Amino acid sequence: MTLVEPAAFRTDWSGPSMRQSAAVIEDYAATAGARRAATPVTYGHQPGDPPRAAAAVIDAVESSEPPLRLLLGKAAYGIATARLDTLRAGFGAWRDVTTGADYPDRGSGGRRGGPERAKGAPASGEPPPHRR
Repeated sequence: MTLVEPAAFRTDWSGPSMRQSAAVIEDYAATAGARRAATPVTYGHQPGDPPRAAAAVIDAVESSEPPLRLLLGKAAYGIATARLDTLRAGFGAWRDVTTGADYPDRGSGGRRGGPERAKGAPASGEPPPHRR
């Protein structure tokens, strides 16, 4: 299975084939309304080339090791890698808390501790020290 994650491609999607409701909800003017206005403006100016995207999908499908996620277009790559950077920063910021959720090392050959508590560790059911 491969998830295809394209950026904007030069198709009729944002042009003649796009249909929008005639009803406009003013409460959504700043969000959905802004998108409604911006989408038609991009028509014919999207950077993605559909034949190149099709060739990339075929290459992925025919590959002996297809990717789980196939990003198509520079914008798709930029968005995905920025998201990874954000995730990595968040994981790093909480690393000590995350890794502190395991039983403490017993100090003998790297075996993990069982139900016994290490000195100073909270009793079962108690929150860790940073949450008290």
